[in-house]
Amino acid sequence: MSYIVFDTPGSHSFVYDRETNRVILIPHADAENLHQALQTGEANPTLQKYQQKGICCPSILKDIEHPTVPMMEEIASSQLEDLLLQVTQNCNLRCEYCTYSGKYYNRTHSTNHMSFEVASQSVDFFMERAKDKNSVVIGFYGGEPLLEFELIKRVVSYVEENYGEKKVSYGMTTNGTLLTEDVVTFLIEKHFNIIISLDGPKDQHDKYRRFVSGKGSFDVVMENMQRIRTLHPVFYQNLRTNTVVTPDKDLEALEVF
Repeated sequence: MSYIVFDTPGSHSFVYDRETNRVILIPHADAENLHQALQTGEANPTLQKYQQKGICCPSILKDIEHPTVPMMEEIASSQLEDLLLQVTQNCNLRCEYCTYSGKYYNRTHSTNHMSFEVASQSVDFFMERAKDKNSVVIGFYGGEPLLEFELIKRVVSYVEENYGEKKVSYGMTTNGTLLTEDVVTFLIEKHFNIIISLDGPKDQHDKYRRFVSGKGSFDVVMENMQRIRTLHPVFYQNLRTNTVVTPDKDLEALEVF
């Protein structure tokens, strides 16, 4: 099979052509005819039309396999390196471009959160399959992960109590609004690597990154970062930021910032 025909939830038809690695929007009638050609194994006029354009052509390759596929079973059974826990789907912001902002089909914020039972079982599953690795990484993600700060602390304690022989690094992506001094102290003690979402100057950041109330989050994030810079300069030097560059972003202002 050199191509695949599929429809999207928006009722559009596409063909994926393996040889050119392209996804092409096509009329519904063409999609039906191409699908029929796949089922019958015969080249109907629609298929011939696309083949004349170099699309959906027969391939001499029976299979395409990534070089690591033969090793995947061994890697998956004993050489895993990273575990990422989505501790919550909840968030205290409603960023305009977020996939869960409510502007995307079938994707909205929820109050779902991970139980400690699921988190600890995930750690056990991961560690059993990371037994050949001396060091591993455990990350926490959301939603906004710091809404589940107590769960994060329990998970770290569980790892220390049960896998103390393993070198574990921790990471987190946060919107930066919940970085209280108690939280920061814990993150420093446990050697967390932190990424803070920051979209540039106040006017650009607050345009998209707002609280549920609609108020911008820039002032809160910057206040937290300035406090970290003053009280914990070494930790501050290791902070990283993640910036979403939207089409209307003022790149010169962003660079100056």
